[in-house]
Amino acid sequence: MGVNGSPVTEYKIERSTDGGTTWGPLIANTGNTNITHTDTALTTTQEYHYRVSAYNIYGVGNPGTEASAIASDVPSQVTGLIATPTINYTIDLTWTTPNANGYPVSGYMIERNTASAGWVTVVADTASTATTYADINLSSNTVYDYRVSAINVVGTGLVSTTATSQAGDVPDAPVLTLTALPLNAIQLDWTVPTDNGFSITTYAIEKSTDGTNWSPLTSINANTYQDTGLTNGSTYYYKVTA
Repeated sequence: MGVNGSPVTEYKIERSTDGGTTWGPLIANTGNTNITHTDTALTTTQEYHYRVSAYNIYGVGNPGTEASAIASDVPSQVTGLIATPTINYTIDLTWTTPNANGYPVSGYMIERNTASAGWVTVVADTASTATTYADINLSSNTVYDYRVSAINVVGTGLVSTTATSQAGDVPDAPVLTLTALPLNAIQLDWTVPTDNGFSITTYAIEKSTDGTNWSPLTSINANTYQDTGLTNGSTYYYKVTA
């Protein structure tokens, strides 16, 4: 039953674009008793105010309470996604904040892909505007693909292009062996350590005469080295880092 005891026959819908100061008829009468309407072809980021009045056989009633919303869409596509490997089998992700298209970005969805598992959701919604994320506890020698989508109150935007990185860690310690040679030389030989996800690029050799104070000796891409021109009878200390 509608206004003044008579059934509602249709509705009048009005719209304002200046905060409810002036109103224009969006639909003079709906011609039915449906209580929903979709307003389309709006201007993104524009705030619209609405009010509805009911008709019965006696005419149109007073408008109801105003409601307002910003015309919006899901966020634009995330761009600038970069995946960077760091120590402890972690990959750091960074990206650029996309256009919010009306409502601000409130969070991001992060997805990850491997050859064995396919695409999985790492975080459904970060609930943060931060444009960085650290994916931890990954597997050595595994290549990971990532994609990121922005979220606002309207929904989730298009996924970014894919960024790829391999997970790893710093190398294990080499095992060093020293051999005294003729002509005041010492030969250093060491084992090739586990590379923990990435190929070893160089070995840094340090030297000390007291085991406390160390100086860089050289960096080489080999697992053997001869230190020559030493003083006969002196003690030397060495350490090698991959």
